[in-house]
Amino acid sequence: MTTLTGTVKTPKGNLNGRLLISSNHHQFTEDEHLLLGAVNDTPIIDGVISGVDLEPNIKYRIRIQYNSGNNVYDTLVDFESVIPDVPSININEILKTPITQDTLDTAVVRLAKYLMGNSTYYAQLKTGFRYRGDFDIALTYFKDDVVNYDGGSFIYFVDNPQVGINPYDNTAWFQLGSKGDDGVGTTGNDTPYDATGWDGQTDAPSRNAIRDLVENTLVTDAEVSGLAPLSNPVFTNPSANTPSANSNDTSLLTSEWFWQRITPVLPLGQSSALLTGTPSAVSPPTGNNSGRIATTAWSNELMDLHIAASDPHNAQSLVNSHVADIDPHNSELFTINHEAAPNPHPQYATTSDITSHEATNNHPALDVLTATGWVWGTGWSDFGGGTWQGLTIKKVGSLVTINGFIKRTSGTSNNTPVTGIPVAYRPPKPFIVVIMIDDTTAYNVARAMIESGGAISVYNDNGDSLSSLTTVVNQLYINCSYHV
Repeated sequence: MTTLTGTVKTPKGNLNGRLLISSNHHQFTEDEHLLLGAVNDTPIIDGVISGVDLEPNIKYRIRIQYNSGNNVYDTLVDFESVIPDVPSININEILKTPITQDTLDTAVVRLAKYLMGNSTYYAQLKTGFRYRGDFDIALTYFKDDVVNYDGGSFIYFVDNPQVGINPYDNTAWFQLGSKGDDGVGTTGNDTPYDATGWDGQTDAPSRNAIRDLVENTLVTDAEVSGLAPLSNPVFTNPSANTPSANSNDTSLLTSEWFWQRITPVLPLGQSSALLTGTPSAVSPPTGNNSGRIATTAWSNELMDLHIAASDPHNAQSLVNSHVADIDPHNSELFTINHEAAPNPHPQYATTSDITSHEATNNHPALDVLTATGWVWGTGWSDFGGGTWQGLTIKKVGSLVTINGFIKRTSGTSNNTPVTGIPVAYRPPKPFIVVIMIDDTTAYNVARAMIESGGAISVYNDNGDSLSSLTTVVNQLYINCSYHV
């Protein structure tokens, strides 16, 4: 249906009247309905035609009348027109007016607008094919209409529009294209991936072959769980390709490359370099603790710093002066060898001389401390008495001196005479000193270890503990000094 609308005005204002619409004779509509020549009487109120639904593509007689009074209607406009197949149209678009030279342009514009707005006229005027989609037996088809049917395409080529004609009827339709044969498909080539074998081949691989390729290429979490991370990796026995002999870039260094480079300087199989002349090296930084080569300058500097830090009162120089006063010949071993017997050489100092010298405390700025309260090892005791000096442990500033005789009970197997040296008197690191032992028949040389944990252990000259000796050690003498 097409709805007719519009407004009607006169020089005096909006028209009040009626709209009479009738067909000239009985007609059939496109959907085969019989349209009788009845008259449609629609009032026009204040110039407005509210809307009249009409069958499209039918010629109607249309009259506009106004009320001249006493329900007497005079006709103002009387014309005939075919109602186009559009949803809605204004009455002024179908009103027929004489075309003169003055109104030709306006008339042509109105005609073109009307034809373009009517889908039926537009389709009939349009040149070329008009695609109508899938064939519908209930629709009317016009010349050059193209439809889809049974997998093919067909064009309607007769001049008269018709409805219900099957596209396979070759008196009205021409087949443009037909449905192709069903594809036979392929299972795909299941040959496993091979770079050389697949190169240049045009057949399609199977999904199975592609799946195997992907599975064998992807790396799983389990496979990388034990590998080193990219950031700060820690390698265990790694290896790498050896760079070229003259490589000087960011390549990883291997031991093979290193030996190739160092062979001209240090031949393979030589355990150490035989340096000749007076070799020198750059002194390491002060306090350096690494594998760098030390120099005499570095050693002297380190010793000076150590003495200054550990002996703020310069006790070492005082001790040196004591030694010069006591033992001008600086013969410590000679002194040790003669301490066990009466002093036949009065020009050399005895332990009593040292004790007497320390007792005078010629340097009141330094404290002379005597350690007491150490613990004797099982089977050991002080040998002091008479002319023999018992064990003493004294400290002058930072210098500790251990001096005196101790004895061992016959048969004991313990080679640790002293345990529990007071903390303030313990050396920072363990060290070994030469001692004298008396097995009742002769004096012999042995060794004693002063341990940083506070113990003194004794050994024979072979490094065995004294408990392994067959003879009975009657007494031993210790004399040593160290800084704490």
